[in-house]
Order: sequence, then C-alpha cells, then structure tokens
Amino acid sequence: MTSEIPEAIGAYQIRRRLGAGGMGEVFLAWDERLKRHVAIKRILPDVLSRSDSRQRFQREARAAAALNHPAIVQIFELLEDEAGDSIVMEYVEGSSVAELVAAGAIDGATALRVARQVAEGLAEAHRRGLVHRDLKAENVIVTAAGRAKILDFGLAKRLSKRSLDESLTRDGAILGTVRAMSPEQAGGEAVGRRSDLYSLGVLLYEMLTGLSPFRGENALQIHRKVLMERPPSPRALRPELPEALSTLIESLLEKDPERRPGSAGEVVETLEEVTSAVDLDRLLPALGLQGRQVATDAPTVAPPSVAESRATKRSVQARRRRPRRAMLAVAAAVGAVAVVAWIGVTGRGRPQPVHVVVAVESAARGPLAEHVVLGVEVAAVSSLQTLDGVTVVDPSLAATGPPSAIRRAQAADELLVGEITGAGPLPTVVLRRVRGSAILWTESFEVPPAPDESLALANAVRIRLRRAYPEHGRLPGVPELEVRDRDYEKFLALKGRVAANLGERDLESLEAILETSPRFLDGYLLAAEVARTLKQLDRALRWIRRAEELAPADPRPVRNRFKIEVQASRLEAAKRTLAKLEEVVPGDLLVYRSRAQLLDAEGRTAESLKAWQRVVEMRPSWRNLFGLAAVELDLGGSEIDNARRHLEQLLRISPGNFWGLSKLAQLELRYGDPQHAETLYRELGEVSSLVAIVHNLGWSLFLQHRFDEAAEVFQQALDQDPSSLRARLGLADAEHAAGNREVADSLYREILEAIGAATDASAVKIIEAQCLARLGEFDRAVEVTQQVLWRESENVETIYQAALVYALAGDLRSARVNAVAALRRGLSPSSFQIPGFEALLAYPEFQGLLVSR
Repeated sequence: MTSEIPEAIGAYQIRRRLGAGGMGEVFLAWDERLKRHVAIKRILPDVLSRSDSRQRFQREARAAAALNHPAIVQIFELLEDEAGDSIVMEYVEGSSVAELVAAGAIDGATALRVARQVAEGLAEAHRRGLVHRDLKAENVIVTAAGRAKILDFGLAKRLSKRSLDESLTRDGAILGTVRAMSPEQAGGEAVGRRSDLYSLGVLLYEMLTGLSPFRGENALQIHRKVLMERPPSPRALRPELPEALSTLIESLLEKDPERRPGSAGEVVETLEEVTSAVDLDRLLPALGLQGRQVATDAPTVAPPSVAESRATKRSVQARRRRPRRAMLAVAAAVGAVAVVAWIGVTGRGRPQPVHVVVAVESAARGPLAEHVVLGVEVAAVSSLQTLDGVTVVDPSLAATGPPSAIRRAQAADELLVGEITGAGPLPTVVLRRVRGSAILWTESFEVPPAPDESLALANAVRIRLRRAYPEHGRLPGVPELEVRDRDYEKFLALKGRVAANLGERDLESLEAILETSPRFLDGYLLAAEVARTLKQLDRALRWIRRAEELAPADPRPVRNRFKIEVQASRLEAAKRTLAKLEEVVPGDLLVYRSRAQLLDAEGRTAESLKAWQRVVEMRPSWRNLFGLAAVELDLGGSEIDNARRHLEQLLRISPGNFWGLSKLAQLELRYGDPQHAETLYRELGEVSSLVAIVHNLGWSLFLQHRFDEAAEVFQQALDQDPSSLRARLGLADAEHAAGNREVADSLYREILEAIGAATDASAVKIIEAQCLARLGEFDRAVEVTQQVLWRESENVETIYQAALVYALAGDLRSARVNAVAALRRGLSPSSFQIPGFEALLAYPEFQGLLVSR
C-alpha cells in the first residue's frame, strides 16, 4: 500500500508519512499559506476506480467538511490530481484512546469526559445528517489538553431514505471495524444515528474495563458475537462502577436500535448527571490495565494524526511511569487530621498544575463571622497564588451554590473549603483541600481572640496552606506578607467590597496604606485594579510597576499590566507583556486567555474565536464558555447557533448564572425569539435593576408589538437613569408606534438637545440620526448615518439602525442593502417587523427573504 513519499500534494509540502490503512496513505504536511501543519489522506486509486464511486466520495467528503465542532477533526479541503483524491484535514497531536487504554492511562474521570465530548461531537454531526459508521477507540484522539477529537468521518454517509448505494460502498457491503460496529451494520442493514450510539457504548465499555465487549480469536467469531451475544455487564468486570453508568453502557449496547437512547444529546445529559453524582477521583482512579490491550479484529494502523508520532510515544511512556494515587491517613499535630493524596509531579520536578476554587462559609452570623469569612477568603486566595503551579479562581467571579456546584461551574480540579464553626468568643476555622468528594487534607485552628487581628488570621491561613500543598513550593522572588497590622485591617475592609464599587477616596486610602507598608504586594495589586476601574490607567501602571519590582516571578502583576494596556489600546505594549507572561507561566491557561483577548482587541475576531476555542478545550469553565460565546456573538451569522449552544452549556454547569443569562438574553433579543428574550430579561430583573436589563426588556416587548407595555418599561428605565439616551429613544419609539405622535416628537427633540454637538461617539450619533429621521430631517439623518457606517461597517447593530434610517428617509435601495447585510449576520427577522420598515416590507423579495430566515 505504501509508495514513494511525494514532495508535495497540491500546495502542501509533505514532511513525512504518518501511516497507511483503510482507504489510503496519510501524510504530515506543511501549509505554507497559513503557516500550519495539516494531515493529508490520499485515497488509493483502486478505492475510487469507478467514476460514480469518486463522485460519491467527493460529495460525502464535502458534507463531512461542513462539520465544525471542537470534538471533530476539521476537514479543510478536497484535492483532486492525477495521483488521486486527497483530503486535507486538521493535524492533531495526542494519543488515541486505544493507546491510552493499553497504557493504563485512562481513569474514570477522563473516560467520562472523553465520552461526553465524543457524544457532543456526534450530536452535532447527527444534527447535520451525518453518521460516522466507524467510531472506535483508534479513531478518537485525546490531545495534551485532555480534549477528545473524532477522526475519520470519511466513512460517514448522508442520512436519507435512499438506498445504501448512496454511501461509499456497494449495496449490502459492510464498512467499519467489526468489534465496534452495531448489529444492524454488521448484518448489512441500514444504519442511522443510533448505530453511532452503539459504537459509543463500545468505546465507553473499553475505556472503563480495558476490554472489548466482544472478543474472539478472529473477526468471524467477533462478528457472530456482535450479532447474537449480550456482553458481560461492565459492573461484572468493574464492581466499583456506578450503577447508573453501567446501565447507560448496557442501554447503548442494546441489539435493538429502538431500545437505545434516542439521541446523542440524551447521552450527553445522562453523562453529565453521572459526572455530577459520583466521586470522579474514586471512580476507577487508576484502572491498572498496563499491558491489557483492547481486542481488535485485525492488525490496525494508528489514527493518521498520531501514527509514528514521537510526541505520542513519549506521552504514553510518561503515563506508564506515572505512579498510582495512594490515599494516606496521617495524624497531624495539635489534634488536626490531614488526609493526603498523591498529586502528580510533571517534568523536571515541576508540580502538576492545579486549578483551585476557594469557598468559605460560616454557620454563624454577625459582623465578627463576616469579618472572619472575608479574612480567611482573602488570605487563602493570596497565599495560594504564591504557590508554583496553583491557579486560583477569584471568589468574586465564582458561581453561586454549594462548593461542588462552584467547582463544576469553574471546571476546577479542586476546592479549598473554609468553614467557620463555633458560636463562642473564639470561632474555629476548618480548612479542607477537596478533590471530588475525597478530602486530601484538613486542618483546623482557633481564630485569634481580637477581631482586629486580621493579619494574625492571614498568617495562620498561609502557614497551614503551605502544609496543604507540599508539592507546590513558593514562587521564587515573591515576598512574604509584609504589612502592618493596622494597614492590613484597612485593606481587608476595602477588599470586602467589589473593586468596581471602590472610588477615588478608596484609592487614596490604599495609597496611604502603601506609604506605611511599602512592601505589601496585595495592596499594590488592589490599588492598580481600582485605578484601572476608574480609568486612571497611568496611575494603575505606576502601582503595577511597583508590584513587578517586588515579585518579578509572580504572574499577577504581569497579567494586570496586560489588562491595563489592552484597556488603554496600547496593543504593541500588550504584545510584549503577553510574551513576558508566557515566560513566567509557559503553557498556562492564563496565557491562552490573554492571547484570545488581545486578538479580539486587535479586531482579529476570527483568530480570537480559534483562541477561545482552545481555552474552552483546556478548561470549559463558565467564564471561558462566556468568553467564547461573546466572540461568536460578535461574529454573528453561522456562529450564532454555536454561541447559543455554549451559553446553554454554561447555564447547565452554572444554573442561574447572571452573566450567562444576560448574554443568552442578548442573543435571543438580537438574533432569536423576542418572547424568549422577554422571559430571560424578566428573570434577570428579579435579581438586578440595571437600566440595561430594563431597557432590553422594553425592546423585547416592542419587537412583539406590545407598544403600550414597552412604553411603561422604557419609562421605568428612564426613571432609573434620566440621562439614558437609549431609554428615552425606546420610549419615543414606543409612543410613536402606539400613535402618540406629539409625545414621541417631543421626546425626539429632547434627545437631540441632550446630544448637542459635544460627542462624536458612534453609538450616540446613530441615535441622533434616528431622531432626525423620525422628525423628517432626512438629509441630516442620512449624512450622520453614513459617517457612522464608515466607522462601524461591520457592527450588526449599526447596520440595522442604518437600515431603519434609510427606510424612514425613503432611500429604499440603501435600506435594503443594509437590511440584507444585517440578516446575513444573523439578525432576527422580527427586527424588521416594526414601524418604520413598512416601505421596505412592501417588496415581495424582501418579504421572501424574511420568511426564508
């Protein structure tokens, strides 16, 4: 099957052969145009010897190329030349599930995560009408970041009611790998979505037991077992498996497709329920399957993207050397008990990175209890951030709910739980390091007797946390907590309030603290954050420079400098700071997040999208899902469905999350269903009275033609903030639509008087243009609109509002051009069903365009 390695295929420079198998050879190639590695699968000529076979192959390859999902290897291009057809696809480095199972390197948590991601990928493929038909352990790659990638949709076929000859095979022929194929596929019958679910069940079975459910001496024996025999229950082989998980696998392996789960989406939901209900760290913490090999039908070739990969071999060997986790019960001094678990160490003595959420609570109530909770929380976060390899979630950004829910929402590895107990004069602080439901370490101590001894409390927490994380040494060059008692007490009082709520006087108080405690690192960081919030960016940079001098190896000052420079649009400086951050914490999630934010600030939104996808692959926390969805929402168009899916995923792991609900409501208002948007904004209004929420609720009512109700809500927004131009414009539009023309015109004039000539901001100028158009001053309205469009030509809101101005002015050609542009970016057709677009709606072709959307 092998042949001489070509120097190039199409425009791609061939680096080496990765492997051969299936329908052809696979090569690693370099794309000189986009400066990236790709994998190229060249289909053997005899596979497509008939012209109709080649046409079917090309048709199905194009269908597979339409798939765009983080769990599916992306097909980039289909090449045709004299040597045959070739598929250019994403190159993925990692290990196949088959390799990892053989190396004993898949624990229960990894198996569930991989299965969930594969199920999510299948759900997307099935939604688009594609079935994989050859899903197996060799065709799923796990990247270094722990992300599952499904390979080889080359056997996929478009779902239809037509004959099997629509696929890449003759009628009745069997494609795929016998041990992993469904009974209906093995019997030569038609396959559908549930056939892939069967193969997913085989994959789960193999990951969690290390054995194939169907084993035999040859492919014929395996084929018979697939058709006739029921495999042993997974719990019969691994009694420690949760019953719900074993039941799911057995249902996936039902011979009758109708008895399997109805969809891949259902499997995702079940896996999420199992994941949230079990202790992932005690669920098969180490399968101990070294040397056990998943049974195969015949000698197989490793997946194209990892075959012959040195990186893969090193990865598997490293996993084989990795020690088992062992739980050791150790009696600690002063009556404290510590339960210590093995925590992996990577590289040359570097600790394995750990992502920690801090959650502190108290059963007691009152000022002293609140003071102690805040003191423990601030001290814990500050202390953990000085440890090498520990990343801490800022508690102010954490989701709400019990600690386990917070950890899930943040996709964190561990919790540091603080509990304040005791109702006497000396409350007790209990600290626990928790992974899953396993307590890795715990220790308790009494709170210092005087409530103003916050520094003593902080030192008590700091000393104990160093014992809790013995494998994570202190970062070099990070000073101890050097601050006067009284200064720390003042600092804690300021820290108890969100930085965004601190003002100039608070910043002056912080500066006074730093004069008497000049080596107080946390004080400089808070002062810089408050100054940044107040948009005093030079002042913020001054404090960050001092923090960097004190702690050159601490990533926090570097990250804060980056945020300030991006906010100040000093993007070249931000690039240099990002390079320094990568030196301080190479490969850290913080670097990837920062890179995504910089690309977005540079207007490179498509590249920012790829970067955010990488961040979510590394850690699918609610914050990262929010960042990805925000970029997808900015891109609009085909990314809207992805944004909705990621926001729904965010709300599954963080129910009721304010930011997730807000962004989903924004999406529905702009691109989806105004009635759903109304529901979401009413839910948000129960927890927040922000003017923006009230205004958007009014707009959702306006889009539903409930103009009187919309006017009442816009008036509420205006009562809250009389200076809000958007609320006043919404009220004017609602009154105009309700037939109250005089009231509306008066409001339009008030807006124009308020705007005056003082501002040139695009958001304000487009409001001015709308008011001018409503008052009949069409020439000025169009002139202002064109100025805004010149600056904001890609902003969907600006394009939409420009279409409205042109429609009001009677320039229907320009109105139609901008309306179509907004629709192509995904804007909801309901946005054009409001007063002002009547003349445009008179065009049958525009009406047809709205209906087609």
